Amino acid sequence: PAAACDICSVYTTVAMDQASIGVWAGLAEQFSSLRTVRHDGEKVANQSREMLRSSITQLILGYNFDSRWGVQLNLPWIERRFRQATGGGSTTGRERGLGDAALLARWVALDGVGPGNTLVRATLRAGVKLPTGDSDRLAEAHGHGQESALHGHDLALGTGAIDFLAGGGLFASKKRNFVSASLDYTLRAEGDHDYRHADDLTVAAGLGRFLSPGGGEHRAALELLGTVQTKGQDRRGGVKVAGSALTAVYLGPRLLYSWRMSLAAELALEQPVLRNNSGTSLVPDHRLRAAVTWVF
Repeated sequence: PAAACDICSVYTTVAMDQASIGVWAGLAEQFSSLRTVRHDGEKVANQSREMLRSSITQLILGYNFDSRWGVQLNLPWIERRFRQATGGGSTTGRERGLGDAALLARWVALDGVGPGNTLVRATLRAGVKLPTGDSDRLAEAHGHGQESALHGHDLALGTGAIDFLAGGGLFASKKRNFVSASLDYTLRAEGDHDYRHADDLTVAAGLGRFLSPGGGEHRAALELLGTVQTKGQDRRGGVKVAGSALTAVYLGPRLLYSWRMSLAAELALEQPVLRNNSGTSLVPDHRLRAAVTWVF
């Protein structure tokens, strides 16, 4: 399942403050560790000690035309270290390279301040993912054999297709308390090797509190964030691919920080509380996300 939709990971900023006009840039990191094997949702023994450590580092370049309209380009670099079962043994290896780039447009549909220091901001976004990542691993329908829980689609750096992205976010605060929510959907097309990734959906919601009063140069917040990621079974040549569907629910803390209108950063540790898969596959044990953005 590509580290619980690793391949569809596209970083978008968290709106703690009103967006500044002009150029901004950022780096975002998502690290996922997979060592647990499940078969149709049930945990089974990992006899070959298979594992996958996936790191996606995204360079983000953006431009805000005004406080409502903006665009961003995400360029991911992917590093995947793995141990995979083979006939009678196992092999270790590494896949690394450029992943699928994403181009997104953003529109702030609602941005209002009400009585009692109440802020509500709603954002819509849409874009495309471009087939810039190497998709050769998709030719391996089941890795190096049916006995492996790590498959070719887990190791591929790209989909080989132009995919479409749509989503939105909501941020609302009153005094020092706030809530956030986001929804992102990826509409997949058939790519290389007659392979079509299933459409995927990510929904996140959080409840947080600012650790310092507003009005200062420095602002920090702590949030409890829940995330649901789900995708169905991929298809190759019209046939369902075993071990490719996954629904994962994560829960964990996220720390947010901003300085003036120039710097924003976040750090999140997410633990899976539910993992339901199809066939036999590695599933995530934990995930770490971090990001920093700078407005010029």
